[in-house]
Amino acid sequence: MPVAKKQLRALLVEDSPYDAELVLLELQRGGYDVTFERVQTGPDLERALDSDWQIVLSDYSMPSFSGLEALSLVRRKGVDLPFIIVSGTVGEEAAVGAMRAGAHDYVLKQSLVRLCPAIDRELREAELRASQKKMQEQLLISDRMASVGTLAAGVAHEINNPLAAIVANLELMARDLSAVASRLNLTDRLHDVFDELSDARESADRLRQIVRDLKLFSRATDEEHRGAVDVQRVLESSLRMAWNEIRHRAQLIKEYSQVPPVEANESRLGQVFLNLIINAAQAIREGDAEHNQIRVLTRQDSGGCIVTEIRDTGTGIAPENLKRIFDAFFTTKPSGGGTGLGLAISQQILNEHGGRLWFENHSDGGASFHAELPLVEPCSPANLPTR
Repeated sequence: MPVAKKQLRALLVEDSPYDAELVLLELQRGGYDVTFERVQTGPDLERALDSDWQIVLSDYSMPSFSGLEALSLVRRKGVDLPFIIVSGTVGEEAAVGAMRAGAHDYVLKQSLVRLCPAIDRELREAELRASQKKMQEQLLISDRMASVGTLAAGVAHEINNPLAAIVANLELMARDLSAVASRLNLTDRLHDVFDELSDARESADRLRQIVRDLKLFSRATDEEHRGAVDVQRVLESSLRMAWNEIRHRAQLIKEYSQVPPVEANESRLGQVFLNLIINAAQAIREGDAEHNQIRVLTRQDSGGCIVTEIRDTGTGIAPENLKRIFDAFFTTKPSGGGTGLGLAISQQILNEHGGRLWFENHSDGGASFHAELPLVEPCSPANLPTR
């Protein structure tokens, strides 16, 4: 059975077509299927670096450009690409200087047998660096989220006391005014005042609910505590938090079945639901809310697990993205529109709770995400979907 070729996207900085051909032949002998571009000037290299490459293979000395200049340009662009000098003229002293300047290796054109092992090694190293960078970015984002949660908890606590006083005084004012109006027979004349007081009380109650939601989503010190959690209550909090994303995009339809509590951490479950609801909303364009829907459903399956489904009538998931949808940092949103961590974190949270997260596209448009959680014991594997 023939061995599959390794794909390689290589940028060649080389003035000689003949030497470039020798390098490509060596790569093919080493088992690489190469996609390449050859450049020989600084402007051409700078333009080519805007494309997606895995490695740069550069001659050391060219009539109007040099390997060191190419290396400097790559570093200024800020791309982490393995850079290997491939030259017939570089001496040991020049090669050491190039390595000190940031080149990853050098190979003599008279001895290209070292080229493929050097590329294999540098590609592994580059993958490791990329993985470590992603991990550092994830840790930074997690740290920021923890800081925001702590801040939100503090703000909610500070708001709660004066808010309680406002609500209590509005209730007292309404009661006292009603008594005075009744004694003086002014109830009809004060109708508008009673309406204004009622509006103020409703707004204060709404603000109190927002404060409760903030406290729910910012329990940083209670991160590992688990207990009996009312799925519907957490869903309602998540929907309130995401309402501004929903209201301009879709009609919200709730189909709750009566389900028993799940064994979970309340704030982390809220984080999962909020991620899924916002993703569903953002899959739908703004401006056509009357013709789009976001459905939120709960049910208990035959295995004793509680399933929450978030279904939208948005764009669905493109076939080329199906295998990457739960990859950390993968996002189809425009630059600045998302970190690509929401679904990865949600999946991790549910896995830690003994549950599972899966999705499906729908032939009539849109997609649905299913969050499955156990009651007390983990769900029966026989009842977990295989997709």
